[in-house]
Amino acid sequence: MLKTKDILDEKNKEIIKNSDIDGNEVKFEQIALINYEDELYTILHPIENDVDEDEVMVFKIVLDDGDGELIFVNDESLCNVIFDEYYKMLKKKTK
Repeated sequence: MLKTKDILDEKNKEIIKNSDIDGNEVKFEQIALINYEDELYTILHPIENDVDEDEVMVFKIVLDDGDGELIFVNDESLCNVIFDEYYKMLKKKTK
């Protein structure tokens, strides 16, 4: 299980570990935490030698009594909305 305190910290620099569909552990760095329509999402960058520097993935965060689970978002339109929210956040920070 994912430690909620790590993933919900917007300034988190810890490595996030999650399993892929085959049960293999994958390490990620957290790029952003997004609240969209009362749901929490995170944008993660896989830390692997063969992954492009600009490749990221969107996960929905499901909370459960102090722990959390990351659910991969496979819906392209939802991912686009999450990225739009992320870009809005970036613009606010640069003003």
